[in-house]
Amino acid sequence: MSASVALTFAGRTVPVELPRRGDPRLYVAGVTITLHVLGQVALGFHVSIPQILSAILACALVEAVVVWRRRRVLAWPSSAILTGSGVALILRDLGTSHGDWWSMRSWHLFAVVAVASLATKYFVKIDGRQVFNPSNVGLALAFVLLGSSRVEPLDFYWGPLTPGLVAAYAAILVGGVAATQKLGLLQMSAAFYAAFAAGNALLAATGHCITARWAFEPVCDGDYLRTVATSPEVLVFMFFMITDPRVVPRGIVARVVFGASVGAVAVLLMAPQSTEFGAKVALLMSLVVCCALRRRLETLLPAPGSATDDLYVWARQALVGHRGASAVAAASLAVLVPVAGIPSSDVPGTDVPVVARPSVRIAAAEIPPISISRELRRLDPSFDEADARVLARDLLADLELIERGLTHADPSLLSSAAHGRALEVLRGKLGEVRRHGKTTWERYEIDELDAVITYPGGPQSGARYGFVVRGRISSIEIGPAAGVTRVGSSQRGTRTFALVRSDRGEHLVADFLG
Repeated sequence: MSASVALTFAGRTVPVELPRRGDPRLYVAGVTITLHVLGQVALGFHVSIPQILSAILACALVEAVVVWRRRRVLAWPSSAILTGSGVALILRDLGTSHGDWWSMRSWHLFAVVAVASLATKYFVKIDGRQVFNPSNVGLALAFVLLGSSRVEPLDFYWGPLTPGLVAAYAAILVGGVAATQKLGLLQMSAAFYAAFAAGNALLAATGHCITARWAFEPVCDGDYLRTVATSPEVLVFMFFMITDPRVVPRGIVARVVFGASVGAVAVLLMAPQSTEFGAKVALLMSLVVCCALRRRLETLLPAPGSATDDLYVWARQALVGHRGASAVAAASLAVLVPVAGIPSSDVPGTDVPVVARPSVRIAAAEIPPISISRELRRLDPSFDEADARVLARDLLADLELIERGLTHADPSLLSSAAHGRALEVLRGKLGEVRRHGKTTWERYEIDELDAVITYPGGPQSGARYGFVVRGRISSIEIGPAAGVTRVGSSQRGTRTFALVRSDRGEHLVADFLG
């Protein structure tokens, strides 16, 4: 920082510190600002501008006040701005959708997480030295404490390879290499990526799977490896989070070993996870763990500037002088990764058992006008009007079969039209029919359909195709004792249905989402 600038207020001169030209933090700031802009205009990030600004401004204000009280200097809060920007880049509130640009929803949550992250810089120290990367430890704790029903990290997958995504990759790679070279930490980033990619390749070879908000099927095997190995979020973590010079070890060898350790710990922590939320939090926690062990690592490795603080010399000594120990360590890691992945081996698929399904004729003219949501088009660019009409025909057939099943108290008809939670609801209605001869239900006079993405089991259970139904909704009594009797007048409204594909190829109602 430089104090060459001064401001005068009421005859009093106040020194002002601005960033030096070439400060690596300027590279990081340039990348994060670029990603924030691209996220709003091209990448569909689920975060609003007030959420981003609340995190950045809260950190900037707190640090500016702290520095002023300590030194009576107006200092540009470069580090605090990066902490707030990093929190806003990774943190997501589940109720915020892309396009809610000016939503104030949960702005206070972003501010609190950002300030709490910044606080670790001042209050969590050993021998006067900062222990954790502020945004990293703050985000990790926020996700652990709040859980996947309230928040989630930025996705591993940022969408198909569009010009916007190419620009994001370019910004991350160019800015990341420039910043880490300036700090002398490029080798550390490379060591992290080598260990991370190799470990996840081994994990993928065991058949590892995760479910994700952006995927209609579990992400397994090669798709899993490709997703994490090319993830822009992993690259941001590699270039801009593990490379905080205040928390990494001193010494060339210690830094490279530190980077590789973060990659290896990340794989071990990710292996038991069956959801993307768990995998992303595990990635963040790997740096928390290694930062906590940093001092121990420094004592075991060559001292900075010593004759053995050379990668070639140290590697030769480690591999030749301790060949047996090196072999045991490598073999142990090769065994630990598959063993750690055992808990995630039962990730459920989306297959639905075959159930005999009566034919229901739906004429083309009976299918209402259909629109396709922007979010669905972004997630599945190949989904078109023809696909939407196929799904709509299946939904109309499902609704007809459900009505027949309740009218005749026939569980097989219900099973042919619904699955999962929707079938559980219908079985409850069937119980009422058997006890009382009738139950209440809804009949729909549909004017239009919106094809959308739904999350019947929550975002981390995976995406499902669905429809928002718009039209008139009537309450009916239905069952062998009542036939089908309308109760009261119909009202205009909307209902959302999640669909799941059966093994036969038809789409069944998976959930009624209101």
